[in-house]
Order: sequence, then C-alpha cells, then structure tokens
Amino acid sequence: MILGAALFLACDDPSTPPEVPASTTSTPQPSGDTGTSTGSATEPDTAALELALQAAIDALPMLTMVPCYAAWAEVSQDQDGSCPIYFGAETSAPSWYASCLTEGGTQYAGIFTTRFEQASYVEQELRGPVMDRFGPEVVPGYAAGRPYQGPDLDGVGMDGAAIVVLPGSLDPDFVFGGDGASTTVTHEGLTLRHHWIDALCEVSGGEDGTWMAAGLVPSIHIDQLAAEGDDVSLTNVSGAFTGLSGAYPTVEFVDVTLRPTGLRGATASPCDLEPVGSIWLTNREKGPVVVVFEPREACDGCGELRTGWGEPLGEVCADFSAMRGSMGPTDIGRVLP
Repeated sequence: MILGAALFLACDDPSTPPEVPASTTSTPQPSGDTGTSTGSATEPDTAALELALQAAIDALPMLTMVPCYAAWAEVSQDQDGSCPIYFGAETSAPSWYASCLTEGGTQYAGIFTTRFEQASYVEQELRGPVMDRFGPEVVPGYAAGRPYQGPDLDGVGMDGAAIVVLPGSLDPDFVFGGDGASTTVTHEGLTLRHHWIDALCEVSGGEDGTWMAAGLVPSIHIDQLAAEGDDVSLTNVSGAFTGLSGAYPTVEFVDVTLRPTGLRGATASPCDLEPVGSIWLTNREKGPVVVVFEPREACDGCGELRTGWGEPLGEVCADFSAMRGSMGPTDIGRVLP
C-alpha cells in the first residue's frame, strides 16, 4: 500500500527553491528541526554513521524529477477530455483539477501542473544565486549579470498535488505532493544542470534505482556547472532528505561544494576527494551530528565529526565519487499535458 495515499503536501510555486547559504568553516546550523537535544555528548556509532553518510552521497545522482514525471506520464494516459479538467491552456504552464472518474475507469484527484516557464524560472531563481555565483569559477570571464534568454520549456517541472488510481486498483498507483524542477541551461558559455525537489512522489510498482523506490522524501537543491562542452564540473548541494535506512535516516547538506581539479577559474583550492561544507545526519534517539569538510586543511576525503552543539568527536571519511560524476538527467524527451 502506498502510505502517502491520503497525504497532500502544501504546494508552493516551483520557482522558489531555498536560498543558497554562504559558505562557512564554523559549525553551521541546519535549516530545519533535526531533533537537537542539550546535555552531554553521546558517542555515535561511527560505523553506522559512515554508512549513512556514504548512502546519502551516493543517493544524490538519483534526485531528479525525471522518474517521478515518467511515472505520472505512464499512469495518466487515460484522459477523456472532461477528466481531468485543464485550465490556463493559453499559458505555457496549464494545470488541471479533478475529483473524477474517466470513462475507462481511471480516477484522478487533485490540482496539478506538469510544466513550468523556464525562462522566468532561470532568470528569477538561478541566474543570480547559482550561475553568477559559480560561473566565474567554471568559465573565466563569465559575464555575470547578463539576463538569461532561452526556451520557455526545456526540462521537467511539477507542482501541486495529485492522486491517480488505475482501473482495478484498490490503492493509488501514483501520489504526488509538492513541487520540483529539473532542467539543463546553457548561458554565456556556462552549462548548468539543476534539480530542485521538495516533494513526496510515490509510485505503485515503481522502477528500482529511483529515489521513489528508495523511499526518499527530499527537499533539496542540486546544481552542477561546467564550461559548455567540458566534462569537469563544480557541484553544489544544499537541502535535506529523509528515508535513509539504518540509524541515521535524515541528512542535510549545508552549502556543500565540490571543486575538482581542472576548474579553470576556481577561487578556492581544488580537491577531487572532498567538498567544502557540512553534512548533518540525524539519529531519532540521539539527535544530530555534523561532519565539517575543509579541503584546505587536508584534501583526504575526511571531515571533522562534531556534536550538534560543536563538540569534536574525531573524524569520518567518505567517497565523493558520486558528486564528481553527472547528476541525474533532466530531459525525458517529451512533456505531456
């Protein structure tokens, strides 16, 4: 049974990803409630912590809106013109609302948009805080401040809440609540692969290897930038997700930026083995701990482990190969209503 069948999340405009925080080498604080408690430090299970840290890093390339959209496209093929009902057809982002049954027996409920206006999204949300911020490190002489002009639609966007039940099913086959966008943008010689996901997406019989099948619920912002045609990328991650198996189910990345060697305009010392930034992991009983990475001190893939209130606990190490590779895809080759 899909556990989120009755859940409709509060749905914001998909053009409002979280603000990217400034980098810091002090003990940064997570943006949400991670269950911090006061009192004496409790030594964490380092082996379990390292397993959770590695699982969180390895999950990053899964976090794209593409598999969620592909699942929607699969289950929503039975539409009969009156179920669901579309509005705003004259815009580039039409929506539907429904609580209805098609003649073929498919049930729809919710209010949902499966397109987004990319040009305004990029200009308002990505060009300044992402492209202008990191562009000069990737493309020397990058013309920061120039407005973006590009296609209205080049990626995947989803916003709203939807339930779809196929004929003969007792439980929902698709549940979505929240918003998200995945897109690839090229501007002034800079290519950005961008993912913003703040959503629950549950699919009956979903494909393995997706974040839905893994049971993750993300609220995360992932950006990967490269010079046009180059294969050396800067990757920045901010945000959280929950649903990891093991003792630390929740992770939050706080302005985690990997600058590999080969970036032509990098302003910080490059490091292939670790990023700069902090990663919080939360245990339900013991609360959060934080791993702070500072490659200028030692580029070795290891970070200082601290309690949630800053007491040192040693160090833990991880493999950041997943952040050096390509983040998830942004194009499904077609965008349906």
